[in-house]
Amino acid sequence: GGGVPWATGGGVVLLEERPKTPHDALKSATRASAMTVWRLGSSLSFTAAPYRTSGSNGSRARTPAGRPDCYTAPTVNPRLNSVLGLIIVVGAAACRSAGPPAAPPPEGQFTDRAELEAELARAAAGDVDRVWARILAHGQMPIVFGRSASFFYRGPGAQVELRGEFTEWWPSWDVDAERIGTTDLWRKTVMLLPRSRLDYKLVVDGEWMLDPHNPHQQIGGYGPNSEARMPDWSPSPYVSRRPETARGAFTDNLAIDSARLGYTVNYRVYTPPGLGPDASDLPTLFVTDGSDYYRDEMGALVIILDRLYEDKRLPPMVVVFVDPWDPERKKNRREDELIPKTIDECKFCEFLVEELIPTVAERFPTTADSARRGILGTSLGGLHAAYMGLRYSAHFGWIGMQSPAFHGNRSRFVFDSFMKTSSFPKRTFLNFGRYERRYVYDSQRVAKHLRQLGVDLAYFEAPEGHSWGHWRAYLDEAVMHFAGSDE
Repeated sequence: GGGVPWATGGGVVLLEERPKTPHDALKSATRASAMTVWRLGSSLSFTAAPYRTSGSNGSRARTPAGRPDCYTAPTVNPRLNSVLGLIIVVGAAACRSAGPPAAPPPEGQFTDRAELEAELARAAAGDVDRVWARILAHGQMPIVFGRSASFFYRGPGAQVELRGEFTEWWPSWDVDAERIGTTDLWRKTVMLLPRSRLDYKLVVDGEWMLDPHNPHQQIGGYGPNSEARMPDWSPSPYVSRRPETARGAFTDNLAIDSARLGYTVNYRVYTPPGLGPDASDLPTLFVTDGSDYYRDEMGALVIILDRLYEDKRLPPMVVVFVDPWDPERKKNRREDELIPKTIDECKFCEFLVEELIPTVAERFPTTADSARRGILGTSLGGLHAAYMGLRYSAHFGWIGMQSPAFHGNRSRFVFDSFMKTSSFPKRTFLNFGRYERRYVYDSQRVAKHLRQLGVDLAYFEAPEGHSWGHWRAYLDEAVMHFAGSDE
């Protein structure tokens, strides 16, 4: 495959120098029998998988442009751990050494953590104004050395906290910042995976606030958060709109009065650029939380679709965005719609199958073949997609789950039923973040069970959290897997 495999025991290590894009080179993908290993004590994280063979994606470690991908081996036998660990380290060194040497830091930037600590000692001794000016001149917030990320706040306050996806947003973690001497300068240092992109906020005397010295933000369900970007993180090339990119057709809100639900549901439909009037029998993807998925600053899925068509990476398809928002009562109905009442009762599921699918088929060139129909959702939507795979597999042949919320008291029965099932749609997408601690174990168990069932699984673990910045970065992979164009 264009690289050099090293065999050892039951696996291989491959250094491949063919990333399609910097973002592709950064994605950590596992499919088939792959297993993910994170070495949290090092400056790198790895995803372990067998050598790529027909029908099985290897694991692409995220690397900056121009550096080779790192393919690492599974720990097939515990006695091989030390040998494989050594090979992984050797492979990592090869990846890290590729490319030109790093440029010296710009004037005014700190060269290492020791220099930063020395300056903070001077700030504590009274030289705080000069040191603060130097911190701002560094031009980066947080200030990062290796896995160490230091966040700063200067201003009035008796208590300063740092909360974010790396603390699960709760105060039960070690969230208190340290006051520098008796000054009004505060610092909190946390250890983060080098390819992380994580949402956070400062909490000053109980008041939540954006980091005023970090321009990067991510919109979430509760408004904007500041965004910590570790140096090895790289954005997807598909989430930014380009003026020259042809746009698909995207309808305004279409309304359907649901007899099953007893209220009106809005939805919007995307069709690709240049779709002719004779188009028919197109694969069709239904997306819950549709208004979040199509918003440019959240899911950006419309932009992603346009860019993928521009790169000729997708066949024509229809995408239906189902909106949970109730415009009359100003309420988001997602919890009522996406959590089934029991394993045998889900009115929203019945609405999708009995009302929405036929209605869309009357107006758009959708397929009647359930094997080419999919459903995609995130969090509760991921849970709902899993339920649809369990109970409505006759209607959906592809299931897309982003950070499925199996852990809730009202929804745990879905996970329990899933782990007992002997059948599931044969094509499934699953991704979640390593910082989503309540989601990791369940999602890994789900992935293992899907492999045991022989499902064609596209599986991604990311060094991120429960955020649209995370989910949209993997939507190109999701829709390409749905379309069968992900190889």
